[in-house]
Amino acid sequence: MAWAEGLDYGGYDDWRLPSSLNQDGSGPCKDIFGDPNNRDGDCVGSEMGYMFYTNMGVMNGSSILSSTHPNLNLFSNLQAFPYWSGTESICGNLPCAWSFWNDFGAQVTVPLQSEFYAWAVRDGDVAPVPTIPVLVDSVSCSKGIVTIYGSGFGSYVNTAGSGTKITDIDDSESCVIQSWTDTAITADCGFPVNGSIKIDSIYSSATVEVEGCKSSGRPKWWEMWSWWSSWSWARR
Repeated sequence: MAWAEGLDYGGYDDWRLPSSLNQDGSGPCKDIFGDPNNRDGDCVGSEMGYMFYTNMGVMNGSSILSSTHPNLNLFSNLQAFPYWSGTESICGNLPCAWSFWNDFGAQVTVPLQSEFYAWAVRDGDVAPVPTIPVLVDSVSCSKGIVTIYGSGFGSYVNTAGSGTKITDIDDSESCVIQSWTDTAITADCGFPVNGSIKIDSIYSSATVEVEGCKSSGRPKWWEMWSWWSSWSWARR
């Protein structure tokens, strides 16, 4: 904790160790090794847990060594070993602190005499998000499923209102992203698409035209009303 608090890096001196509390201030959540009722990988709400499971896409109970998520490429020197948090505790009669294990995805308490790694963090961004243009090479569409090929999309799924988003501009409808890489996105718009699609990545945005994309089976209310009206009039 003293090392992180004394760190002056990137023009900032307000570094700290990550918290083991959940984002809502509850917890800490504890994983217990070998307990089938409290398996490794339960603690996803702490800062390290969220980074491990959400931002880096590691599977439950796995290691960063087994993940192929592209966000891992954003980091260097990341170790598949335990890391200290800044949340202290007592285990038995010993002074302890919470730790997060990158080799198991578990959050546990350990005595302070243990030797682990440390990852300094701070509130807010250290550097501005780069502006990388979104370039669209081609678009395919079938039964409401839109696939866009190009670059600069980022490798983020839409989470809590951030990340990559696909929007049907003409109908002001959001599409559900099914898969994404920096060069290809597949999204289910769930309704006829015949106009402009907007791509909002973590870097920038772009608009592309999509023509003749039929519905995937989820009609809008006006379509249902149009069908009912036609049927009702025909029956008169």
